Amino acid sequence: MKTIIVIIFMLITGLRCEGQEVVFIKSGENGNGILQQRFEECYIITPQHVVASGMGKIQVIDRNSYELTAEHKKSFQPDLALLKVLDDPGLKCPEWETEKDINNILQNSSSGFIEYRDEVGKKSLIHVSIVEINQNFIRVSPVEPEEKFIKGNSGAAFFVKYKGKRLLAGMLISISEEARIGNVAQIDDIERSLSGFFFEHTEKPRLGIMILDEEGEFSPITNIISSSLDKSSKYTPVTPIPDSDYFKDKLVDIFEGKSQELPNSTENELQEIMLGKLSFETEKTPNNMFLVRVNLDGRLYQTTEFRLLSDLSLEAKAIALDQEKARRESLKYLAKKLEKELN
Repeated sequence: MKTIIVIIFMLITGLRCEGQEVVFIKSGENGNGILQQRFEECYIITPQHVVASGMGKIQVIDRNSYELTAEHKKSFQPDLALLKVLDDPGLKCPEWETEKDINNILQNSSSGFIEYRDEVGKKSLIHVSIVEINQNFIRVSPVEPEEKFIKGNSGAAFFVKYKGKRLLAGMLISISEEARIGNVAQIDDIERSLSGFFFEHTEKPRLGIMILDEEGEFSPITNIISSSLDKSSKYTPVTPIPDSDYFKDKLVDIFEGKSQELPNSTENELQEIMLGKLSFETEKTPNNMFLVRVNLDGRLYQTTEFRLLSDLSLEAKAIALDQEKARRESLKYLAKKLEKELN
């Protein structure tokens, strides 16, 4: 019965050989991994715990039952590792991208399948139901009541059916003690965790913005800028920024180069941060209107290996019968200038 179900499921989902490929990994703890190409080099994405206790070169078995050699390249939080394949006799190492609408696709999916290889390179499938999707994992369980996950399944690929084809939706990270529940990391979460290692050509930098007024308080212009950048082709705006109190206290020191350290959460959540300070000048015109000039002294920083990317010095002005209105209008004009500058 199990064999029949698997065959039928393969026919329904239109499985093909092209696309993402899984390999078997012989290391401290046997497991699986997903191949991905980067700049003509072949890498394997796998859970960190699969290779954590492995020493030196790591053995990999591919679809043709060839034994390849790989080495640990880099680890990522919370439980991911990248291996670089050192030799590839006939190895098919595809280059692929994450489906941008994966969240909606998963919300409309009730089942999928786990694809893995064993130590001789044989590929197997486990038809699974989606039990739950939470902020950490997709929880799946084998459809067949007597079927269980096995040791060595960690790192296996999780696919769902989409438009008649299989779609990579995640990677199996861990299984429950009774081996009936599998915790799958969603593929876009994996992409973010890998910090753009494969996807840097499509991933927009996450930009945090914090602008203080003359009193050193959080200025509403910050929200205006963040909202206007929502459709930016260059950045993904993040608001509120992590550790805003830290930047409020340290802004002057950072500007003057006295402080070069950022909180870990800022480095993890943002690629760039724009810090700014406002100053206003107000004068009354001969016809009793208020002319308000607003100046922005800003700095754009890269958060990883903290360094200054550029200085920003902008000015905008507005005139109105009411001083507060002139002030608000000057901020709107400044926001438009800053938006253009950042794009």
